[in-house]
Amino acid sequence: MNLDTLFQQIQFTEKQVGEKRRLIQQVKFDINKCHEKTNQLKEELNTAKMKLETKHCRAKHICSVRTMKLDFCPSDVDCFDMRQPVCCDVYATVFSIGNRRAITLFHNFLFWKAQQLSEKMFFLEILKKHEDSLEKQKAELTNEKSILLKNLTDAKRKMTEEEDNFTREVTEFNNEYGLTSNRELLIKKKVKTEINDFENEAALLKNEMDTMEHKNVQFNTLQMRKNELKQELFTLEIELKDLEKLIKEAEGTTKDLEAEKVQVTEKPQTNPECLR
Repeated sequence: MNLDTLFQQIQFTEKQVGEKRRLIQQVKFDINKCHEKTNQLKEELNTAKMKLETKHCRAKHICSVRTMKLDFCPSDVDCFDMRQPVCCDVYATVFSIGNRRAITLFHNFLFWKAQQLSEKMFFLEILKKHEDSLEKQKAELTNEKSILLKNLTDAKRKMTEEEDNFTREVTEFNNEYGLTSNRELLIKKKVKTEINDFENEAALLKNEMDTMEHKNVQFNTLQMRKNELKQELFTLEIELKDLEKLIKEAEGTTKDLEAEKVQVTEKPQTNPECLR
């Protein structure tokens, strides 16, 4: 291996290191972006949870003041599955019947949905901690890469200085003793030694780069999991909107029942036959 081949190999190694540097910068940018998105989703989840708890408390308070007892078929409650999404018409039918057991089941369903939101938030916190760990590993890899680049630069500078010194010393020695015929042999021996040293350093650098690529694969897997979680959160937000709409309808139904209760209570006082 001659000097030209060695320099080409060094340039190729520098090019690979530059590509790895750009890749790490892009990964860092993506991590920051995902971190911001995660914080935003966490705030939205907290807001949605607070709204849901407020609506739940209001609905529970309104239902607790109802004193009118209406007939209700137990089979209507048994068909109310808390594990499956129920359409708004079914909820409206249950509330129109006015049975306390159905209202309790509906409250339990709302609590179950709120618990799901809490579980999602807990998983987001775990994901955030894992992401912080990956960022720390990335910083360590970046530091190692900087050290390797510095070592490579120092080795190149040292090689150039030693080559110049060696050439100068050999030239002076040959000129002094007339040993020009041995000059090429000495230079080749020195160059061969330097080439072996740089080949060893290049092998070590390649191993470090392979390790970085393996850790980047783990980060890509985490990124895919985050995307799946975002999709689940989007679906959960849609369900939350449906629940808010359902709560509004339940409040309207409760108000209608209260008005009907007032009318039924006042009817004996205004009916002429009852007054007799």
